[in-house]
Amino acid sequence: PFCRAAFPWDNTDDDLLRFYKALGTIRRQSKVFCSGEFIPVYVNFGEIAYIRKKCESQLLIAASRWHDYTQITLPKEFKNAKCLLGISNKGETLNLPPYGFSVLQI
Repeated sequence: PFCRAAFPWDNTDDDLLRFYKALGTIRRQSKVFCSGEFIPVYVNFGEIAYIRKKCESQLLIAASRWHDYTQITLPKEFKNAKCLLGISNKGETLNLPPYGFSVLQI
């Protein structure tokens, strides 16, 4: 269709395309985004962390649009969380680099 005519089909950014595909996969495989509960964990100027929870499924999403490092103390249940995308946690602490992000799952 004509709505896709502006996309640079012969000059794609493969890294960016892989990133968006990974985000899409996480969204499709996680029921928490459909009707899960939203639980704020951390908010600061340009920084956010929140949990999406539905039944036993939980994801923690953290992001920083700040130019400095951010240290976020995670809830205890995320101490040994699996990193689906972005920065891995170190125990109960998540150290985000400038403009960094993390998607953790328990």
